[in-house]
Amino acid sequence: MAELQNSRIRGPLTRELDDPRSPVRVFLDQRFAPGLRAIQNRYRAEAPESLLVPSGSANAGTVGTAADWLMRFLLTRAPDLTIPTAGARRCDQAGLVLTPALQQLAEILDLTVPEQPVKPLPFDGPAEGHGGEPELLARACWVLALLTEPVRAGVQATMLGPLGRFQNAQPGMKELLALASPDALEQLAGFRKVFDEALIPNIGDRHGPWVIGPTFQGSRLVGGADADLIAARLLLDVKTTAKKLSLARVDVFQLLAYTLLDFENAYSLDSVGLSSARYGYMVIWNLRELLKELSGCPVDLAALREEFRQMLLATQPKRPA
Repeated sequence: MAELQNSRIRGPLTRELDDPRSPVRVFLDQRFAPGLRAIQNRYRAEAPESLLVPSGSANAGTVGTAADWLMRFLLTRAPDLTIPTAGARRCDQAGLVLTPALQQLAEILDLTVPEQPVKPLPFDGPAEGHGGEPELLARACWVLALLTEPVRAGVQATMLGPLGRFQNAQPGMKELLALASPDALEQLAGFRKVFDEALIPNIGDRHGPWVIGPTFQGSRLVGGADADLIAARLLLDVKTTAKKLSLARVDVFQLLAYTLLDFENAYSLDSVGLSSARYGYMVIWNLRELLKELSGCPVDLAALREEFRQMLLATQPKRPA
């Protein structure tokens, strides 16, 4: 622990997991490396080889974020627009006025632009999706993905992308909807088919509290951490990469880190899963069985969460007196 106390967490969680020297990564490596290879081998052995949704010319990062928004529209009637709203307002302050166009888009989708940030709230799932016209939803998801980028990457990086052409202007909703290229729309149509046929049917029998984009009690201690979906005690992460299926170490550790950040067991997680959307491939593990196999012995989850919490607290930057 002394070595970890001399380190600092800068976040967000994904960056910490990518850094082998990060306290978060070291903590997970020390406890869960023993059984990792066996799980990776089984995953690869059962994985399909053919892509259902090939990549194309559209920006892969934006495609992934747009696919995430599309999944939200298919899982709930009214996805929360807190993040793109924050992105639009940041652009407004930089001279690129996007909030009016976002408000217009929200209106035609029968959604609300929140006045203040809201925490993702549980709903009784499974629930009926939005039901909007497919191409409009795909184009809207592309816009929402672009408006998510100022929050994740900053306004300066956003100005280097498609929205930069409108700098010092106020584009309308139709101009933003037109930004989705034919290739982007084709990929999103492919993702929609996979979500409808391979993802939603596999979790549609899970009745109970669902949360889209959940955060955790410990999220702030790692500089930010929000998962894709919790469906009645199942924590599910959805990947849109076109790389060959191999179950990377960081993908497993991401699921474990989310689980450990739920310090007070607010979501009562009993299973975790990974969905590779381009392949239509999903694997769901019983949580306690997975922890036992990875560590090589039974795991006291409550005690491990407390140990993780104490480690994170010890690695926080010290505030001036």
